[in-house]
Amino acid sequence: MNSKYDDFFQKANSKSNWFRDDVSTTVIDFISYRDKFSQREFAKKNNVPRTTLQRWLNRINTIDADPDLIAFFESPAGINFLHLLIQALHFEFTKVGCASIHNICNFLEACRLSRFVGASYGTHQRISNQMDLMLTNFGDIEQTRLSKQMPKKRITLCEDETFHPQPCLVGIEPLSNFIVLEKYAEDRSGKTWNKAVTEGLANIPVQVLQSTSDEGKGLINHATRGLKGHHSPDLFHLLYEISKGTSVALAGAVRNAEKNYEKCEKATRDATKNRAAYENLEKRPVGRRPDFESKMAFAHAKKQDAGISLKNARANQENATKAKREISNAYHPYDPLTGEKQDPATVFRNLEVCFDQIRTAADSLADRCKKRIEKAWRVTGKMTATVAFFFYMIESLVQELDLTDEKQELMHSRLIPGFYLQKVAKKEKDPDRKEAIRQKSQELLSILQDKNGAFSGCSDSEIDCMERKARECAGLFQRSSSCVEGRNAQLSLRHHGMHRLSNRKLKALTVIHNYYLRRPDGSTAAERFFENKPIDMFEWLLDNMALPPRPRSKRKLAV
Repeated sequence: MNSKYDDFFQKANSKSNWFRDDVSTTVIDFISYRDKFSQREFAKKNNVPRTTLQRWLNRINTIDADPDLIAFFESPAGINFLHLLIQALHFEFTKVGCASIHNICNFLEACRLSRFVGASYGTHQRISNQMDLMLTNFGDIEQTRLSKQMPKKRITLCEDETFHPQPCLVGIEPLSNFIVLEKYAEDRSGKTWNKAVTEGLANIPVQVLQSTSDEGKGLINHATRGLKGHHSPDLFHLLYEISKGTSVALAGAVRNAEKNYEKCEKATRDATKNRAAYENLEKRPVGRRPDFESKMAFAHAKKQDAGISLKNARANQENATKAKREISNAYHPYDPLTGEKQDPATVFRNLEVCFDQIRTAADSLADRCKKRIEKAWRVTGKMTATVAFFFYMIESLVQELDLTDEKQELMHSRLIPGFYLQKVAKKEKDPDRKEAIRQKSQELLSILQDKNGAFSGCSDSEIDCMERKARECAGLFQRSSSCVEGRNAQLSLRHHGMHRLSNRKLKALTVIHNYYLRRPDGSTAAERFFENKPIDMFEWLLDNMALPPRPRSKRKLAV
């Protein structure tokens, strides 16, 4: 806890100032028994100074609101509702959402709840800061508890940096989308990454097998030497380099070809109009007739050449775009449409074909454009190495189950490809291709529902074990760090709106992402990562945050 904010809430809820719910209960009890006891007798019986009791009663009489509202909000139920409302406003609007504390204060003033709860900026700034600290405590407590219950597992980390302008290191486990690391650092060297990841994974029973990131030297050093794992290149950055080298240049070539074609087309029309105008003259000029035919033929020939150039420019642009898309389709350990295994040599050949098409389309571009293509090409060696690493790891993982040769073959030919294609189908954008991949995945996994099939002699627990292992194997192939890129974008928006993110605020945002945000199936990132359900974070906050303070008494102006 931060003593700067602890003092405020301890003062607000210390026994010398009385808890707000205790005050309301005492006042209601007095009103109920005022016919039986005097103020002095009641105060003595309940161990409350008489002057304090009088102050509580006078305060209720000075509230400018409907008597029914006063009766409700000064009751224990009303105070609990105010507590719930204030915490929900701060949590949903300023923590989960991007609203400001000013919005909370204005809301309380607009709905006239400021008569029952403090609505000043300073009050709610302290509440907001205290909530950040509580969220941090919740994350530490739950991570410690859930880490002791989770099974040992091997994971991939997607890693990248963002800048605010200080480097912020972000590491996410992609299958669960659990943020393992999100903190500011002095630099982004491999040594700094090693230390940060070690601290983030402290006491969590996981082994990082590989890291997926861009080609930053610090990240590669961290993956290969710090984690002693495999570094998987990010497909997005490869495609980005190709786009930077070809998209603008090829689009410019198409525009220039279009302008040249329009110019030649206009010259052809003008030549035709000139001949028609000459033929329609009532009195032709003295001298030899101009050779309109040769001019028309020359203009037409130039138009044809311009048309061919335009057609070639458009074809180059289309071919480059198609080849770039095919790179994404080719970089899979299993063919997405057939489910057949693609060994590293097959993947390399498919990538080579795509790059040859891109080079052909970019043949007329500047050298700087070709250098970007070659920079992307150099990554293909690491891509094929990632495919080889994937097959090596799944072979090792399947052998751990100690299955028969027949069942191992089913794991490699049906279950692992089926779950991998299931994952690919969810990310595919083309609807027809998405449906084809989904159907192939269902076909491969249909063996699990066949009661009389290859698994007929297996127990339910054995089938479940094989299914879990197959899902784990399918998740090992990680070709993109898009989850980190998306998180970096969210942090940039937060930083832009708040001008700076403190370490306290950043930690609170991390805890909210891990323990509160849910996927459509209702699971949180922490639940998917630890394989155990965390306690309800908002309910925990309600139990641990202080009751909202009353509005400050208005001072009487001196006459």
